[in-house]
Amino acid sequence: MRAAQQQRRCAFATDQSTYAAMTRRTAAGEYVSPYQGLYANRTHWQTLTECERSAYMVRALHCKKPHWVFTGYSALDVQGITHSRSSHDGAVWIADHQRNAHKHNSPRTPLRRIHLPSDVGTRIIDGIPVTAGAVTVAVSIAHLPFMHALPLVDDALRKGATVEQLEECCRQLRVLTPALRTLLHCGNPKSESGGESIARAAIRLLGFAEPQLQVEFPDLRNSGHVIRVDMLWRLPDGRMIVLEFDGVQKYLDPTMTKHRDVRILVQTQGERDESIRRSGVTTIVHCFYEDVVNLRVFDRLLRNAGVPWVGVPNELQGELRMALQA
Repeated sequence: MRAAQQQRRCAFATDQSTYAAMTRRTAAGEYVSPYQGLYANRTHWQTLTECERSAYMVRALHCKKPHWVFTGYSALDVQGITHSRSSHDGAVWIADHQRNAHKHNSPRTPLRRIHLPSDVGTRIIDGIPVTAGAVTVAVSIAHLPFMHALPLVDDALRKGATVEQLEECCRQLRVLTPALRTLLHCGNPKSESGGESIARAAIRLLGFAEPQLQVEFPDLRNSGHVIRVDMLWRLPDGRMIVLEFDGVQKYLDPTMTKHRDVRILVQTQGERDESIRRSGVTTIVHCFYEDVVNLRVFDRLLRNAGVPWVGVPNELQGELRMALQA
């Protein structure tokens, strides 16, 4: 078990006696078994994020099944593709060239076989075979809600992919739908974090106008410096509305706060906002992740700020209904 933890993977038995011992420890609550035949120390497992747990399972299964090619959610962490923790469903995703691959999926075993063409591109990353980046993104976004799929698209565009390449990949995999096409064309490499991407997806899903991203204003506190805002709407009547996505880490993570007191951070934020207003911005909205994923709250924030509403596209009506019911 110790060696497995050092290798950042789950442990597995190589003989009957070890299997029996691991089964006993799992029954006693000392170990957990996230996948059939895989084990981890419960205390250690509880310290891992969903993304890290997925990667632990992938590394262990590669040792047992070196011919497997991982795709979808299981390949995201291996490839370093930005995605939300909710992307993980506890399953392992592998490519399968059989047309009836999905028929081999069982609710009792968290293994998802995804039918992919035999000539689909593959890569070896850290010794693990995974589908090429565009394929991994295409498979993942086809199974994700709109709001959690956009971070993957934005990240792919930041890393050099084009909307046309992703659209063609989705077409070849036969997963391209009107909603997925709209998602791809919402992608923007200027989005600097997964949280910002989710906020933009919510803005589109709710039917509000798309903002400009990462717009710079002169920092009137410091000559020669600029302030860059996350999102900006310029209205025909001259008003300017800014939305800033504030991650909790901004106030809690010492590497981001530089060990400054929260009161000082709040004061600095106020001074920054005042500088932005002096540049002509009329309204500044600060929001957190919790505000964004609660669509009714986010809708109210945007409406109260005066963000233009342009209507929900027909192809996203179903997505919006499901998101509001979640």
